[in-house]
Amino acid sequence: MLRIYLFGGFVAFDDDRPLPLPTPGQVLALWAYLLLNRQRPIARDYLAYLLWPDLPEDQARANLRRHLYLLRQQLPPPPPDAPWLLTTRHTVQWNPQADYWLDVAFLAEFDADRADEAQWATLLDCYHGDLLTSLYEDWVLAERAHWQQHYFRLLERRIADQMAAGRLTDAIRTTQRLLHHDPLREEPYRRLMELYYRAGDRAAALQAFEQCETMLRTELDVQPMPETLALRDAILRGDWVGKPTAPPVGGVSDAEPDAEHAEAPVGGVSDAEKPDAESEPPVGGVSDAEPDAEPDAE
Repeated sequence: MLRIYLFGGFVAFDDDRPLPLPTPGQVLALWAYLLLNRQRPIARDYLAYLLWPDLPEDQARANLRRHLYLLRQQLPPPPPDAPWLLTTRHTVQWNPQADYWLDVAFLAEFDADRADEAQWATLLDCYHGDLLTSLYEDWVLAERAHWQQHYFRLLERRIADQMAAGRLTDAIRTTQRLLHHDPLREEPYRRLMELYYRAGDRAAALQAFEQCETMLRTELDVQPMPETLALRDAILRGDWVGKPTAPPVGGVSDAEPDAEHAEAPVGGVSDAEKPDAESEPPVGGVSDAEPDAEPDAE
């Protein structure tokens, strides 16, 4: 099985063997885009324009044929009945029925209502960092922001469930994980202060405030919010701060709301700029009318 990780950098394994990443760089970008949009065929003209927007159309399309050839050559041989790529003259798609596991797909399909402890552990461990940190195209930035917020919402849900069950130590660990990936947001620090204090560790609660204050001063040159200062003062006085405030489920506070993730392929290209969409191929169909063989160098 091909195991592919896009969070925290692009890493792939053929069973247990590390797989060298395809080269040159645009082959990797092409593979990443196909993986992230694996649910549907992508028009070749669109892919060519997305990856080589400054080239003439015929040259960009020739580049796409060459890079598809290079991608096939550098991937391990697929099973005969499940190729990695489904191609026609007009479209390309990563085969969603191929023998592979993808961390982004696991995160997308994760059901927080039905997940058991083992599934939650896999979820928490699969997010090693932001998506595709070695790529900087506009379409990557949009995907990165979407999946970051999606993961943070799941962490918030996990914290809420742990708090509701009285599992304060587990809620503290999950909040610390959230802060590891999202250190510039103040609200998780307040929650950590509350959790520590309610768990009986006043010193750790005040230390969490100091970490928050230092972060805000160093990174943002601002002071803590009044709510954070009031919580610190209550802890210093030994006041009862009440039941810890559950994190918002289905959204992340103190952050920009996550825009609805479009069903169409992402890419930072407006509909007006895109080439005309082409018809979808028959399911699993492969046409030999335009083979992705290596052309002459351009």
